[in-house]
Amino acid sequence: DALQHVSTGKDTELHFVGAVGDCGDIFDLFAEYLGTSIFLHGLRKRPEVVRAMQDADILVNISNQSMHQLPSKVVEYVWTGKPLLNLTTVAKDTTSEFLAAYPGLLSLVVSDGKPTNLDVAALRDFVATPPATVPVEARKQWLAAYEIDAIAGQYDALMAVDRPVGCTAATGE
Repeated sequence: DALQHVSTGKDTELHFVGAVGDCGDIFDLFAEYLGTSIFLHGLRKRPEVVRAMQDADILVNISNQSMHQLPSKVVEYVWTGKPLLNLTTVAKDTTSEFLAAYPGLLSLVVSDGKPTNLDVAALRDFVATPPATVPVEARKQWLAAYEIDAIAGQYDALMAVDRPVGCTAATGE
């Protein structure tokens, strides 16, 4: 709701791609904006989703209410290099920690269901003048730790724990 009252000097649209699931009733609160500044696109094929991310000025992540789950879409958002608005209700969620060093980030923790006046001002400034796209080389370097080879190497390191000769893992027998 705060975004509807943030004057940035330009038209602002919010597009949701994907299933709204059990959040559908929340959109009923904003019925007057549906189709004019809030758009629900539903599930789309992968190429359409990628195109939507590429066409966006800012990508918005609405974090899970879990401190232990990083949605894969967040890694994809970072790969685009686009400015990211991260909205969360959990002060130390995994997504906020993952994105903490991302240069094009505005992360807002909404508590008590409403943003603070400072949050609204930060949001207005972020939308009016988004940060520049993060350069490809910086993204590659930043995401290197999350690539398949790096993750496989971490698993290999965990499995290479020194064990006495003849010692095997418990089998439950």
